[in-house]
Amino acid sequence: SMAGFDAWNTAVVAYFTAGAAKGSPIFLSLDLEAIEDVAARFLDEGVDGDPLLDFSKAVRRRCVSSAADRVNLDALRNSDGNIPGGVAFLGLMVYAAYNMQEEEGVDEKNYFLRLREVLGLSQSHGRPEGMLPAGAEEPLWKAWNEHLTTAGFQPTAERGSGSQTYLRYVLSQSILREADEQFLRQRFHDARLPLQFDCDQLGFWLSRQSLMRRHLHEGLHHADPARVWEFYRSAHRVYETGDWIGGSGSHPSPDRRLSRTIECGVYRTVDLLGDAEYWLFPKEPGRTRSTQLEVTPARGGSAQP
Repeated sequence: SMAGFDAWNTAVVAYFTAGAAKGSPIFLSLDLEAIEDVAARFLDEGVDGDPLLDFSKAVRRRCVSSAADRVNLDALRNSDGNIPGGVAFLGLMVYAAYNMQEEEGVDEKNYFLRLREVLGLSQSHGRPEGMLPAGAEEPLWKAWNEHLTTAGFQPTAERGSGSQTYLRYVLSQSILREADEQFLRQRFHDARLPLQFDCDQLGFWLSRQSLMRRHLHEGLHHADPARVWEFYRSAHRVYETGDWIGGSGSHPSPDRRLSRTIECGVYRTVDLLGDAEYWLFPKEPGRTRSTQLEVTPARGGSAQP
């Protein structure tokens, strides 16, 4: 059967928390590649060809009435006891910010025009019916933050002030926009970057570049180190998808985007005789459903599960 709203909701939560260490900040940065990854790795049900279309349809069926041109937030306030019921809708709200272009001003007028597009509502300006008064969706964000705190993670969705009091929830989760990803692919290609940069190395390289894009520049030089690191991680996921020396930087499939590199730490123990032993501690890959890993020593030997 095709995935419904509840299946997508559960999968989105699992995607953003999989492999994350306790205490780490969680950003609900749902973009196009994340939606495709969720469908490929965390949905047990099928999708109808296009993951984005399937996802948006599932959200619309649950809480949007196109005929009445309104959103029914009450349909999202339920919970299955483990996760809040409106995370997929919040993710779609963040996806609308992902669609915003560099030259668009960040205000409610422009943002809600984008949100109306993904919800299939009329193209009038302002908040849709059902999301009034301003901040009607705030309880959904609070439920998501409470869930993350209870699960041992650090929530990052935050309330703003002034004209961005409630819009700030969305903007605090929006990392790279689609236009930013296209810009970075071209920048990586022009620089003919090597293929072995890890996230720290790429972040250092980016920090030394002159990037004349407001959203990207603000993210990479933000006062919050957690947000800067999330920009580095998102940029590194873009970096991993291309051969920047060979010239291949096209949009990859979810399977191709799955990194084959696992970061490991080394743990050293010394007994009373002074003999040392070293143990590898692999880091569970983030945003990937846990499964058995097989490790083959570089210089031959048998594979170890």
